[in-house]
Amino acid sequence: RNADAMRTALGDPVAMARARIPVERIAGPVLLLSGGDDGAWPSDLYSLIVQSSLLAAGHPHEVTWKNWAAAGHSILFPHVPATRIAHRHPVSGISTTMGGTPAANAEANAGAWETALAFVRRHGGKAG
Repeated sequence: RNADAMRTALGDPVAMARARIPVERIAGPVLLLSGGDDGAWPSDLYSLIVQSSLLAAGHPHEVTWKNWAAAGHSILFPHVPATRIAHRHPVSGISTTMGGTPAANAEANAGAWETALAFVRRHGGKAG
């Protein structure tokens, strides 16, 4: 799983500092959606880092983070099949998993959609 390699990199403060995106510069509301069993990258941990950085910087806009603990990487749209967990990379041919279970991913799909719609309703069309 790619997420395991990325978790290892978190132990290197120099690498983390070089790779870090300065989220404190975001001039508007932020929506973070993550899966706790994300096989591609540790989206839950990275979302926590982003949220914490924004709050510590006194970010003046809403920061919403929703995590589905048992969901994987592929949080998409409601009512689409959520059964494809593993796949073969088209170039390397290596099989990998995106994590989660069909039920958990379907729940995250529906919840993320509703969360995103509500977020856009609150903030759509508003500039910084």
